[in-house]
Amino acid sequence: MKMKKVCSRCKSAIIDADQICCDSCMEKAKQRHREYDRFRRDKRAAAFYHSPEWAHMAAYIRQAQGGVDLWALHEEHRIVSDDLCVHHIVELADDWSKRLAEDNLFLCSGRTHALIHKLYRQDKAGTQVRLREILEQQKLMT
Repeated sequence: MKMKKVCSRCKSAIIDADQICCDSCMEKAKQRHREYDRFRRDKRAAAFYHSPEWAHMAAYIRQAQGGVDLWALHEEHRIVSDDLCVHHIVELADDWSKRLAEDNLFLCSGRTHALIHKLYRQDKAGTQVRLREILEQQKLMT
């Protein structure tokens, strides 16, 4: 019998343990991403996020950084492995040349990603320093 878990987004559907979220939540997320790409995101950035080079690098970062939310692990002492994304410490709009730099990519959950952007609005430089420190701590652990 397959292991099951509760959908990490809606918290009501029961899904297979290897799924990120239920089909309904996945479709809603895809629609949000399509709308964001179409109406808000810079066209060059949108093309980059759909490129094979980004897909390969994001997969590599997920594996290299342990498949867990690094902020939750180092700051909150929790292990979170659901709803992961790869965050650019220095954003694409600030320095396009760092888009594939391993030391500029930070694995986190959707919840932490939103928190990081909130912290950026308060103290971007300080938050970026902390993210780099966490990356260094993670490298020492592996």
